[in-house]
Amino acid sequence: MRRVISQIVFGFHWLLNAVAFIIELVFCIPVLGRAAKWLWNLVLLLPGIISLIVDFILNLAGIQLEKKMRVGVIVLNAPDVGRVAQPAEIIQGLTFAERVFAEQANVKMVTIVETATIAPGNTAPWLRYESHPSPPAILNVHCNLSAVLEDLWLAGGHFEYFMATRWFASNFRRVFGLGSPLIVFVVRGIENFGGCSLGPLSDYVTIVPNSLICIAHELGHACNLPHTEDPRNLLHHARCDQPQLTRWQVAVLRASRHVSYF
Repeated sequence: MRRVISQIVFGFHWLLNAVAFIIELVFCIPVLGRAAKWLWNLVLLLPGIISLIVDFILNLAGIQLEKKMRVGVIVLNAPDVGRVAQPAEIIQGLTFAERVFAEQANVKMVTIVETATIAPGNTAPWLRYESHPSPPAILNVHCNLSAVLEDLWLAGGHFEYFMATRWFASNFRRVFGLGSPLIVFVVRGIENFGGCSLGPLSDYVTIVPNSLICIAHELGHACNLPHTEDPRNLLHHARCDQPQLTRWQVAVLRASRHVSYF
């Protein structure tokens, strides 16, 4: 009986992810599909306001329950070098992010498919590698306004498709904002930057191989945190190796659609 129930639950989850996958195919369409995704992601900010109020009340009572942030990584493939980064380098960046969010915000980073430990010998649940050369539109990208325009055009569609297919199990949560997973794309280059996030507009961040320590910084941006001037802060505009978050930053992070209790 238990096995039957387990299979029914698995089938139901698969069906939900399949429905979400179809929706994501629409979001892959340049311009109109991407604009629809932006609008939908902005709508999903509204439940965060309720979460912010609930968390604020609990914090006043001295209660900060553990929440989860689901994260996956996709390592792109360059025609000349193959994988643009190696597992050990990526795990270092993930480990730093895991420690910062746990210690500063009581947010536990987990994999999309299971709660696995971040460790050099346990990379499979966290990483997906592209075995064929990745599209040029996402292999070398930009940041700020250029990144916004790229997301509206070909790059955004490619990123959306890669998330929907490489991390199929994340589709339902990502589309409906229930602890929407964040995907880290390790790209070959970002002009003038080590990493980039479009904040609430997207469910992914980009990072270059020599700036993997900035994974936590970019995930913070994806959870609606702006830059600060404090050099000791994780979101300092010129560095990303500091672990501190203010109380307000913690509240905003925990209210993000990417952070949930389950």
